Amino acid sequence: MPHGAPFTTTVYRDEDNDEVEILIEGVYYAGTPGTMYARNGDPGDPPDPDEIEIESAKRMDTGAEVELTEDEIEGLYETVPDDLMDKYKVMAEDAEIAKWEARRNGEVW
Repeated sequence: MPHGAPFTTTVYRDEDNDEVEILIEGVYYAGTPGTMYARNGDPGDPPDPDEIEIESAKRMDTGAEVELTEDEIEGLYETVPDDLMDKYKVMAEDAEIAKWEARRNGEVW
């Protein structure tokens, strides 16, 4: 399996008319597109879907482990890739700023 991106996110669940916050930690593996044909003309490979490996899901108020519903898991497939993309964009921007400031201060990168 290819390298994954660790993530931490929060979902909210309504239990007995009370909103419960659940902290989820896991790893996201981006899928790969399929190919029609290999370079040598043989049939290609089917696409691999995105995968999410959930390492833990705990209630924020008690720390108790919880089982996520199918809807909550499906929601992760919609939000986690976008959240990770945003995170890595910010990290790249921060690195560019640090590089620019280092050059301005006469440091070598």
